[in-house]
Amino acid sequence: MTSPRTRIFGRDGARPALAIALLAGLGFAPKHALAQSASGLTIHWEAPARCPQQSEVRERVRKLSGALTSLQGDLQADGTITRVEDGRFHLKLVMRSGALVGEHNIDSTSCTDLTRAAAVAIALLLRSGEPPRVDDLGNSHPPDAAGDNGENGFTKPDRAEDRPPSEDKPPPAKPPTKPATSTGPNDAEPNLRRRFHVHLRAPLAALSIGPLPKPTWGISFAAGLSYERTTLWLEGSQWRAQDVPANDFPGYSANVHRATASLRGCRAQRFSVFEVAPCLVLSLERLTAAGAGQNIAPDSQHVTWLGAGVGAQGRVYITNWFSLGLSVEGEIEASRPRLYIGGVGTVTQISPAEFSVNIGPEWIL
Repeated sequence: MTSPRTRIFGRDGARPALAIALLAGLGFAPKHALAQSASGLTIHWEAPARCPQQSEVRERVRKLSGALTSLQGDLQADGTITRVEDGRFHLKLVMRSGALVGEHNIDSTSCTDLTRAAAVAIALLLRSGEPPRVDDLGNSHPPDAAGDNGENGFTKPDRAEDRPPSEDKPPPAKPPTKPATSTGPNDAEPNLRRRFHVHLRAPLAALSIGPLPKPTWGISFAAGLSYERTTLWLEGSQWRAQDVPANDFPGYSANVHRATASLRGCRAQRFSVFEVAPCLVLSLERLTAAGAGQNIAPDSQHVTWLGAGVGAQGRVYITNWFSLGLSVEGEIEASRPRLYIGGVGTVTQISPAEFSVNIGPEWIL
């Protein structure tokens, strides 16, 4: 008598792939604002997500001035860095002391350099130890069009030789020409000079709930290319083999091997050392299975289908080139193949959705 051969897959229950077209783009505002105050000094700072943030401004001021409390009277510094059309950055720094108001406007190709310039301007006032004059705070005119600016990019009236003479005020101490920079996780200076970055995530521990009947562990590897806050990822996952019993036919089962390839687009928003990014996901699923049981020929067959969904990534920066990442996502399957053993019947049908999580290290090049 001839043994029945294994027929694992059918296409019953196929769904149109229109679910993919229902996904919408996601994004965040390009910048965020923070504020922090100390005795005699208040700093408000706004900058694009990957520029130095307010905590770094305060740290630079502390290193340059030696303290944040030496100013006689209250000082408020409001700094805003924006990206202009030619790809450069513009700093607007408004400083207030009582009724006096002054302003600096500086352009640069590096928002890190603008952060340093703002810290120098604030530190000079703190180190003077005397109430500031209006000329010390700056002025409301933009930088000279011919580029005749001071060492830190200030406008002409900010230079010592252009200020009105003072008989009772010694010149402020000259700041260090190259202040020490932070080496902590917030210091993204080396990466700011490049807009494109390569990301590698490996190895990642992965957990999948669906499309098979039981949750499955696996291992994943991912490579990404980012431009500013947008990253395109290509990820591959290999899942642990799973035996799926035929509940209606005791003694029969299907041994299933599963692999997944995913294309993911994410847009990030950074908060200090933390970053979150909503994502759109398109995946290709492949199952290979063989029937098991009495008189079943151990033939294997495979099937491939698409899935689409949304997800989110989060990461914690340990340094500017290394972080720990966590990804969660949910997908809708565009097709629902059946696992079928010829001569026996249907073992199970693929579920309509999948939820997955992976976690692991990430290298930023």
